[in-house]
Amino acid sequence: MTSHLRQRSRGGNDEDALARWTAPLARWLGGAQNGARALEYVPLAAKEDEASSPDDTPAPTTEELPAISASSSLSRLTRMGLLATLLVSIIVAIAVYHPPLVQFRQLYRLRHPNPPPTRVGSRQFGPFYHGKGCNSTQLVESLARSRIRPDGASRTVYAHPEGLDPNDIHLDTFDFSFNLDGCPPPHAFSPREACDLVSAFGGIFNRGDSLMRQFAQGLFMLLANSLDLVYAHKDECQGTRIFTNGTFCKDHSILTSLDFAHVCPEQPYVIWRFTHERRDGEAEPDYAAPLLDSWHRFVDQLPPDRQRHSPIFVEATGIHYHWDANATLAVHISPFIRNTSSLIPRPIPFFSGYPAVPPNKPVQWIGIQGPDVTQRYNREMLAALDEVSPEGSIDGGWTMLQWYNVTDGAVSYDGTHYDYQVALERAQIFLNVLDALWGEIVDSGGLVVVD
Repeated sequence: MTSHLRQRSRGGNDEDALARWTAPLARWLGGAQNGARALEYVPLAAKEDEASSPDDTPAPTTEELPAISASSSLSRLTRMGLLATLLVSIIVAIAVYHPPLVQFRQLYRLRHPNPPPTRVGSRQFGPFYHGKGCNSTQLVESLARSRIRPDGASRTVYAHPEGLDPNDIHLDTFDFSFNLDGCPPPHAFSPREACDLVSAFGGIFNRGDSLMRQFAQGLFMLLANSLDLVYAHKDECQGTRIFTNGTFCKDHSILTSLDFAHVCPEQPYVIWRFTHERRDGEAEPDYAAPLLDSWHRFVDQLPPDRQRHSPIFVEATGIHYHWDANATLAVHISPFIRNTSSLIPRPIPFFSGYPAVPPNKPVQWIGIQGPDVTQRYNREMLAALDEVSPEGSIDGGWTMLQWYNVTDGAVSYDGTHYDYQVALERAQIFLNVLDALWGEIVDSGGLVVVD
């Protein structure tokens, strides 16, 4: 096969010569404008002879090389013009060339070679309770021993300041109704501090009955800095009516941070889901599966950066099981442990114990929802959780939040549920527990660092 170089050497003129010597550059320019091909140049002769062996093409002789005569038919002005055009083309190609974009990826690492199975992200504010005298375990134990002061705000009906928006919350006048027994006073989180703390975890999934709904609503109003937490019937459910008119407002309540106007820089991912009670004749595996599915759907919706942090799970159920601790363990606790104990990051689960039974509990319910059976159930669940989940919180073990004593004596509007003050106190205490726990996980090496 005749080579491209030999063909071009016959009968050529200066235009042919110029084209031959600039052809590689022209092909490079074309490739530069097309992205990644700019770095690959294949001589045309080699492309034409790709089916031939190297021995098929004789080396060109001196006579076959192109000769450019000094007495070219092209004028000097023409040659200078061509050269100027070539230079301009080179400059333009360099200016417009952009190397192929490489997708940016954030790299995550841990500062400790042997971190706990739980993980947290960084924070802008705090910590506020960690390192102040009690760790998370001591704080939870202190909560269980504490009692409402005689002048505690929860002993009286909450009165919203006159002349102000009923949906506003007023942390400047907020005070806890109790003093912690043996631990420093808890911190009162502002909305932006609450947002910052929650963002360091993989969201908060609350699940349970109506008492658990009000626990979650305490978190919601801090993240929203508002009590405007309903889709409709805003007049009937404005302000603290979301609690005192709870039987009506529960059907119109916003129960996910995806739908209410939070004040956080990023989505906090805090939701509440009603727990499905096991019905007569329903087998445990068939019943537990949808509960696990709802948990997994929550985790799956988190963005990748939040999935690197431990999600928080808060469970509260029992009153609709007639206080059967074995049923709660079999359906709600044990399946969760089996399905999450090997995960990294490992979820951080809490069981929210039942608050005190108010003195205005309807008489017909005293026998099955009175103080004795409620306190017995709380004790049974505490002992059961210690047995089935002996690990500490930083290792993903279950922690029970005991609210009975700090609500004993608080005003209830219907003999079962409480008002704004108790909801806000429980939310604030829970954030203090998370704050202390965050610091302990960081100290143990579980802080996820973004490079």
